[in-house]
Amino acid sequence: MIDQAELTWFLSTGGCYFERSPFGAVLDRLDNAAHVSRRCPICEDGIVTSNVKRWHSQRLLWVRNAPIGAWCNRCGGTGSIPQRLSCDEQKLVDDGTMTVRSDGDSQRAAVPDQVLVRYAHVSRTLSRMRPTLRNALMAAYGDEGEDLAATVHGRSWACSPLTPGGSRLLRLERDRRVRKKGVEPERPIRALTALARLNGHRKDPERAELLASAARDANALLRAAEAEWDRVIDVTQKRSA
Repeated sequence: MIDQAELTWFLSTGGCYFERSPFGAVLDRLDNAAHVSRRCPICEDGIVTSNVKRWHSQRLLWVRNAPIGAWCNRCGGTGSIPQRLSCDEQKLVDDGTMTVRSDGDSQRAAVPDQVLVRYAHVSRTLSRMRPTLRNALMAAYGDEGEDLAATVHGRSWACSPLTPGGSRLLRLERDRRVRKKGVEPERPIRALTALARLNGHRKDPERAELLASAARDANALLRAAEAEWDRVIDVTQKRSA
């Protein structure tokens, strides 16, 4: 039997601990310090002003298929090109002023060890699953899956966008010139739920068939994902025994 409580905690409450952790702030700062903007060697200001070839860093660079006055296709019209610094250059950028309090009174507090262990256990189990089954499990036991668990659709319906029938329905709605009221393809699960609730869907045989197919495949996908979770847990426990 799948450990529903651990999955639900991991996909909701567990992640909230890291929002107040100093670890995220440190990673953000390191990433920002590792990049700089260089003046584009082609246009210098984002707009192509000539077709003259320019030498830069012993390489011959030029704007291809870009007429004078067009946006530079090298920098996208920004006039600058992002560049990652080398390890030695990053050391020179760091001024050593980064400080983060980790006590209880801080706005950002370190994640407790027991939470890290619990979070890592679920994270490692998910990482050992096949991507398709992992995505299905995370969808079914995430927030939208929890909301659907108490409905007639069941939590497996959260996997419907991952099925052939569900993805085709969403594609048809994206391509429709006039969208149906309440159906937003940008929010897949809600869009498919709204389509299932539409009155008169029986008059559209293709939609009715796709909805039925999506429901069947979503249920089978979730069952396979749960079986995969149990298999990974079992293998992990045998290795650690």
